[in-house]
Amino acid sequence: MIVDLVLANAKAYINKTIVDCSMAIDDGKILKIGRETNMPKSDARFYLKNLLVLPGLVDVHAHL
Repeated sequence: MIVDLVLANAKAYINKTIVDCSMAIDDGKILKIGRETNMPKSDARFYLKNLLVLPGLVDVHAHL
């Protein structure tokens, strides 16, 4: 299986803790979260250098 994107060497907030992980994304949805060695092949791969990934976080302020 080939996915659209893999975010490698990231950090994510999972189960009330921040963990080191990689994420496979396909059709705009997170398909798999796990170790880099367990990620599927992808069309694109970004190495995030331990940046924190917060999917679904929305900037709630507005400029009127």
